[in-house]
Amino acid sequence: MAAVPFWTDSLLLSGDADGQEFGDSVQGSATHIVAGDGDGQYAKVYDNAGVFLFRIDSPETTPESFGEVLTINSTYIYITDYGYNTNGAVYIYDLLGSLVNTIYGTVTVPVGYSIAVSETHMITGWENAEVPVYNADGSVLQGTIPYTGTPYFGYAVALTDDHAFVTGFPDVSGLTEAGSVVVYDLATFTLVRTLTASIPNEYGYFGWGMHGKGNRLVIGGDSPGTANIYTSDGTFYSHILCNSCNMTETFGSTVYVGDNYILVMSDYGRYDYGTVQVFTLNGGYVSTVDMVRLQYTDISSQGENFLSMTGDTILIGGDDIPSSGGGDGGVIILDQKHYDEFTVSHNIEAQIIDDMVIAYSLTDYSEIPFEISYGVDQVENFYDFTVSHSVQGNLSMVPFDILYSIESDTPLSAKIITRINS
Repeated sequence: MAAVPFWTDSLLLSGDADGQEFGDSVQGSATHIVAGDGDGQYAKVYDNAGVFLFRIDSPETTPESFGEVLTINSTYIYITDYGYNTNGAVYIYDLLGSLVNTIYGTVTVPVGYSIAVSETHMITGWENAEVPVYNADGSVLQGTIPYTGTPYFGYAVALTDDHAFVTGFPDVSGLTEAGSVVVYDLATFTLVRTLTASIPNEYGYFGWGMHGKGNRLVIGGDSPGTANIYTSDGTFYSHILCNSCNMTETFGSTVYVGDNYILVMSDYGRYDYGTVQVFTLNGGYVSTVDMVRLQYTDISSQGENFLSMTGDTILIGGDDIPSSGGGDGGVIILDQKHYDEFTVSHNIEAQIIDDMVIAYSLTDYSEIPFEISYGVDQVENFYDFTVSHSVQGNLSMVPFDILYSIESDTPLSAKIITRINS
C-alpha cells in the first residue's frame, strides 16, 4: 500500500478591519503561525492549528511597513519595518508577544527589507548595502557581509546551518540583471563562492526567490521552469523542474524549504492565479496546489515570504484573498491528506433502501486497481462514503469492479462498505 500525499484547504485566517494587506507575509514554526499586515501595521500570532493567540502592533508612533516582512523560529518572532525612520528596524519578540530586542538600521547598514533566521542566527538585508548577521536574539552582531556594488545587493537573504546567502542582480555574461547569490561561511565570514544560473537570462533575477533550512537551500529562477537545490554550503545538489506548466521565467519567484518538503511558486507570468508546487527535499514532484481550484483571488503579486509551512501543513498568504475580518487579505491553511492505493476486487450483494443501494463487500480479493480519494467519515472499522457512478439493473449477487475513492489521514483497511447511487 502506497500513501500519496496531497493538500486541501481547511481554514482561512482573516485580517482585522484596520488593515488592507493581511497575508503580505506569513511564516510558520513547529508550534506557531505569524501573519502580517503592512498596511495595518500589525501581525497576528496563532498556534499551529490556526487558533488565534494574540496580536502584535508596532511599538512606534509613526510606523511605515510594520508586519509586511516577518519570520519565526522555535524561540522568537521577527517583524521588520523597513520604512521606519528611513533606515528600517527589526523587532524581536518572544512567543508570548513580549518585545525582546530592537535593531535600528543606520545610513551605512539599513535593515529590514529582507530577513531570514535559523535557530542560531538572524540575517537582515536592504538593497545596495552591507548585510549584518546577528545571533538569534539580536543581541550580538556576529559579522557583516560586505557590499561590493552589486545592484540590489541584499534584496533577498537566507541561512542554512552554517552559511549565509545574499542575492543581488548584477549583469552576468552580458545579460542585464541576470542575478547572483554570494555564499559566506558563518564561522569566518569569508566568501565561499558565488552562485549564478546554469543558463543565465536577461532580467532573470536569479535569487529573487530564495530560502534555506538546515542542510538545504533552494533558489528560484535558474532558467525558465527550473529552480535549484543546494547543500548547506551552496554546493549544487539538484534541479527542480516545473510540473505541467508553461515554462515561465517566474517559476520559483517564491520558494520555501520545510522539514520534509520544498514549496515552489509558479505564477504563470505574474498575471494569473498560479500554483504552489510541492517537491521532496531531493527535488521529486509530489503535488500541486492550484489557486483557481481553491477559488481565491490572485496571490502572484505578493512578497517573498508569503509561503511557508508548519510541520507538513502549507500556509499561503495573499492580500487579495477575501477576508471576513473587515479588512482585505487572508492566510489559507492547507492540511496534508493521503491517497492510499491498493488492489481489491469483490462481489456485491445489494439491498435497495429508499433511494440508495447499500452494497456490502465480500472478501473475494484479486489484483484489480483500487484508488483512494475524497472520503466522508469513518464508521466503526470501515470507511463509509458515496461514489457518483450510475449503476443500472439487478445488482443482487452481480460481481463487478468499480474505481472507488476515499480520503484518509492514515492508511486504510482494504475491507470496505460502499454506498452506490441507484
